[in-house]
Amino acid sequence: MVVLHRLAALVCAVAITGCVESQSDTTAEPSDQSIPTRTSQNPNDELASPLPAAVITSQPLTQLLDDEPVRTTVDQTAKRNAGATNKQGTSEPSVTKERPAFNRIMTGVHRAIDLEQWEKASSLLDEALQLEPSSAAAQDLRDFVATQLERLNQRDLSERFTTAVRAERWIEANEIAAKLNTQDLAVIAQMQRSEALTTIEKLADRLLSSPEHLSRPSTQNEVSHLRNLRENVDPGKRIGDKLAALNELNRRWTTPVIVNIDSDGYTTVILRPGRSLGRFRSQKIQLMPGNYELIGRRDGYREVRTPLLLDPISQPKTVEIEASERF
Repeated sequence: MVVLHRLAALVCAVAITGCVESQSDTTAEPSDQSIPTRTSQNPNDELASPLPAAVITSQPLTQLLDDEPVRTTVDQTAKRNAGATNKQGTSEPSVTKERPAFNRIMTGVHRAIDLEQWEKASSLLDEALQLEPSSAAAQDLRDFVATQLERLNQRDLSERFTTAVRAERWIEANEIAAKLNTQDLAVIAQMQRSEALTTIEKLADRLLSSPEHLSRPSTQNEVSHLRNLRENVDPGKRIGDKLAALNELNRRWTTPVIVNIDSDGYTTVILRPGRSLGRFRSQKIQLMPGNYELIGRRDGYREVRTPLLLDPISQPKTVEIEASERF
């Protein structure tokens, strides 16, 4: 459209110039001297029609016609280049939506990491990933912070384990050892020891809590198992003291006590728990410490019962039992 306007303006200028020359020709007589002549030797000049001065001194028609399209093309190319530069992020500001909250949180994350405040950094990263779940930077930092937290946790567990071992708190040490992730052979050896001593201590505590059961055959099986467990393990002083106390109790509760039983020779004597002793006037037996009961039965007579309590390492005891009361 602009080109057409310029072309129209050019045509009008030519027309006006022609009109002016026509008026000059009507007011003055033509003469040979008023006709412009050409002195050029170019043969093509003879074929060219003379142009008005206004046209001759102006820009060529082709330049006028081509000027606007050239500028338009340049402008379009510049815009395309600007767009390409913007895509590369080196010229105009990015059109990506700003994330002030996310950026502020990430700044706090980096500050916390610099100060080795790993718990705080982890909490802030959780907030950041809620805003930008797909953020690769936040995900990488989360993995890094998680690694640091686990490193600190393992260091704390190792210190607590060492303290528990030194204090010979084997049950506590074994619970901590289950969470430790270490390749240190010395620590691994201590972990294995703590596991074995935990089993020993738990069994020893249970046996010590009910010493009266030590005289039972089933309990004696557990005592034998405990002795086997401690053969290849150094129990240390604390558990060693427990085992020594258990050994003394076991000796006392497995040392028989002499019991002298007197009867009338007609009464059948029964020992519970135990067996029937039969009829006799006097009998000596050995019993492990514990609680017993003597029962006397005779046909036509009332049954009699006599409790028998035997303490460990007791002096010989005499008991009389006979059924002498008729129905």
